[in-house]
Parts: sequence; structure tokens; C-alpha cells
Amino acid sequence: MIRLVDYIRNLTGDQVIIVLLNFTVLGNPGERIGNPIHKHTLEDVDTQKAQQQQPYIKPERGITNNSSTGNNSRPNNPYASNPYQQQQQQQHPPQGAGAISHNPYASQSNNNYNTNASHSIQRTQGDTVYTPIAALNQYVSKFIVCARITYKSEVRTWHNDKGEGSLFSIEVLDSSGTDLKITLFREAVEKFFSLLEEEKVYTFTGGRLKTANRMYNKTKSNYEMTMDGNSEIHLVPDSGSIAPQQFDFVPIAEIDNKEPNSNIDVLAIVKSVSEAATFTSKRSNKEVTKADLALVDPSGASINCTVWGEKAHKAQSELAGMPLVAFRRARVGDFGGRTLSANTMIINPKIPEADEIHAWWESTGKTGGEVKSLSMRGGGSKRFPEFDDRKTIAAIRGERMGLTEKGDFISFKATFSFIKSDKEGGAWYTACPMEDEPCRKRVKVTQNADGMYHCDRCDRDVAEPFRRFIFSALVSDDTSKTWVNIFDDQAKDLFGGVTADDLYNTMKNGDQEEYDACFARASQTEWIMTCRVKEEEYEGEKKLKTILQSLHPVDYAKEGRNLLNEILRTQ
Repeated sequence: MIRLVDYIRNLTGDQVIIVLLNFTVLGNPGERIGNPIHKHTLEDVDTQKAQQQQPYIKPERGITNNSSTGNNSRPNNPYASNPYQQQQQQQHPPQGAGAISHNPYASQSNNNYNTNASHSIQRTQGDTVYTPIAALNQYVSKFIVCARITYKSEVRTWHNDKGEGSLFSIEVLDSSGTDLKITLFREAVEKFFSLLEEEKVYTFTGGRLKTANRMYNKTKSNYEMTMDGNSEIHLVPDSGSIAPQQFDFVPIAEIDNKEPNSNIDVLAIVKSVSEAATFTSKRSNKEVTKADLALVDPSGASINCTVWGEKAHKAQSELAGMPLVAFRRARVGDFGGRTLSANTMIINPKIPEADEIHAWWESTGKTGGEVKSLSMRGGGSKRFPEFDDRKTIAAIRGERMGLTEKGDFISFKATFSFIKSDKEGGAWYTACPMEDEPCRKRVKVTQNADGMYHCDRCDRDVAEPFRRFIFSALVSDDTSKTWVNIFDDQAKDLFGGVTADDLYNTMKNGDQEEYDACFARASQTEWIMTCRVKEEEYEGEKKLKTILQSLHPVDYAKEGRNLLNEILRTQ
């Protein structure tokens, strides 16, 4: 004997199917209750009744039995294939169909959206029939989904041969525990983007379903929905029947074992936040904004996590004070160690796991302790390397860095002992001034006999190139020293914003002393830097190459506090 807790009712043809979603086993009553009949037995009884009730139709002249015996006393029914007569015979459902009037999920015959109810499982809430996400399929043409928005993307635009437009996507979760991706296009973007908010509950109608593209869709549903300007979305009261976002948290220490590009949920303290940085994406040639977060949790590990777009702009204000944050479906990266990239984050979530991490942070996490950084070698971005993430120059050789396929990243505090500035023609190269693809002010140009500069990439001549820094320098700390290659962005940070074109014009005007002075001022300065180390082969000889990725001035007050905390930690 069982007690039904939750179920749904599906009407398929003349069959009523009850799907049990949740029930409680009460025990064995010891005897059969009622008179249950097996489904196949019931079908045989219905077939016999239908045959007995079928009226005799007198055959027309010339129509005879085509039986080979010729002794069949019953003539053929000339209307046996009449679809209208078959339809009339099927309009009498089995006894008891629709008799469960107390079922809260029974279909409402007077609902305008229930014209295809025979093909879908539906629930009711009040007077409206809702289709669970778990029951959606491509054969359901009309439905209403009631769900909570768990993620909302930024608006993106596209341009191709077929035209241009904009879109954004959301992920929604309903009471069946299944989530669904919905993409809204063109008119729907203008109509709904500013109105939809994460964590609120809405009804969705007028969407079209298609099979989920697993390359970009990580929701549980096998389908995804598209909506346009004719679709409808309405805010409804949150009755509490739809659970908040569901998480499957992975401790930071275990992320090292996760496959790159996999998606995981993480619950962690945001220890630090970098400033938002805007750059041009090489893939899309569009400006992208990001901010880097340093995450820690009780597993004794830390990891870098990047957030994008509007979340990056608001990161320093919203994540001030080292809050606890839940990251949903963060993507695991392997660009130098392990890193995360996240779009969905819930600040100070109201979940049971939060109490445990808050207690750890207040007792031991905030004051220090041994922490392993999974992104120690993954600081390739311009984020500020935290004190615990830094190593010494001696670690490059000591830990055999640079031998992996993609190389390794290392952050350390070091001094520029010597900067090589005597390159013939200046410490730069001449590049194509074209800002757009395919050159983007990076492709090297050569000077022709007529004084013009030619770019092989875009196949054009220009009178004046764009100069970009490229030179090497020796950096050292109290453990070792190494040569590093320095390129344009890092050189401009080192020289305080002076560009290669500025120094070229200085030399062109005959002021060699100012050129030399610029390098002299940068020499013997101390910086916190991040480098990429990679073994490369040149003319049959393998050499370890160190490329400067970012430079940060030393905050000596903060550095002193970090050193003091490290001393206290070791006592």
C-alpha cells in the first residue's frame, strides 16, 4: 500500500495514464483492496463489447464474402474502413476515464492553451494548466511553462549573410526539478530583456522547441526553447512550489581532477577582486570586460575565477567585504593550472552549506592557514597576483616549469636589473596601422624603396606605420635572475604610458639622451609581475623562454602587512 504525494495525469487517445512522481510506502495490507484489472485484460473486454454492440449492416448487391471457404455467414462490412465511423466508435472512453475529480493536476477542458492536451502531461495551478519542463517535447505545440529564472545572459548581436539581430538567453527551473534554456531573438529582446530578473517566477507561452545543442546547453532538459516578439512572458507570484537554484558543489581542491571545459558548481569566499579590465577579443574583434576573483573554501585550496560583462563592472562593489558566493555551472579552464569562468553567481545564498563555510571562514579561514593555489601557474590575465599566489624566480628551474605543451605561468616580485635598449633602429618594430581585422595594429610591415611601408596581410601600402615595443630585460630577486621578453602593453606600463611612437619621435628629433633616460628611469625599479614560461626550439636548440604578461606596482604598505601575517602564520 502506498500514499500518493505527487502525480501527473496524461490523456493519450482514450487511455488515461497516471505517472507517479512521489509516494510513500505504507506497508503490506495483507489482502487485495478493490478489484484491480490488468490493462491487457481490460483491453480484451472492451474489444469483445465493441464487437457485440456493432450493428449488422446489410451488404449491397454484388458484394460477397471473399473468404476462400465461402461459408462465412457474416458478410463483409463495406464501411469497415470508414474513418468517420471509426471515430464515432472511439469517442466512448473506458469507464472511469476522467473520474478522478480530486486530482489537482487534471486537465481543464475549458483552458484555451489545452488544445493539444492529449499529447502532453500537464499540471494545474489555480485555473491555469502548466506543462512541466520534464514533459516538453517537439510534438507539443501549445503549452504554458511556469518557472523560475536562474540565469540571464547579456544581450549579444550578430551579423552574417542572412542579416543581423540581437539575442539573449535565460535558464529556467520549474517544480519538476528540470531546467530549460530559452533564447529570445530580435523583438523579444526589446520586449523582455529589461523586464526579466533572476530568481523571479514567470509564465512562458508561444515558444518553439528544438533539440538541445549540448555544446552550448548544459540544462537537464533534452530540448531548448526559442521565443520571438509574438511570445508572451508574465510575472507571477512566487508560491514557493519552485525550489531555488539547485547546486552540486565541488570543493576547490577537487577541481584539479575535473576535465577542462567541464561545468561545475562552486561555493566559496571571494577573497579579492581585481579592477574591471576592457580589451578587444581576438575572436569577435569586440570589446569585452572582465574581472578576476580569488576564491577560497575549507578544502584548503584557492582558484582564480573570471566574471564578464556587467557582472565584471559591478564586481568590486557587489563583492566587497569578502562575501560567500555560489557559482553555478562555472567552466573549468586549464590555461596555466586550473581556473574558472562564471556567468551565474548568487551572493550570500540562503542554503544549508553556507553555514559551514561561514563558520570555517570566521574561525580559521580569515586569519590564514595553508592554502594551495590551483591557479598559481595560471595568472596569465592582468589580475593582481595575490601574496599567497606568488613564488620566486628560482621556482622556474626548481619546479621545471615550461615543459608542458601550453607552458606555465608564474608570479613573483622582482627588480629590473638591466633593460636592453640598444636594438638597431629602436626598441620596437613597425606594424600595420590598420585597427580592424586582419591586422589589428600587430602585423609587421616592411619599408619599400620609395619610403612607403607595405603590409602583406592586408596587401596595402601606408606612409606611416604604428610602432610597438619589443625588447628584453634581466629581472632578479633574492633567489635568482632570468631574462624576460617584453612587448608593447607591458612596456608602456613600465615606462609610465610612454609609447614606442613617442620614443621614435624623440630619436627622430635628435634627442638620444631622452631616449636613454626613459630606459634608465625604468631600470632598478621593483614590480610584481606575471610571466609565461615555455620551452621553445630555435635552430635545433631548446631554450626556456620567459615572456612578461603583466606588471603591477608594489604597494609597500600592503606588502609589509602580508609579510607580517606570513611570519605570524609560521610561528
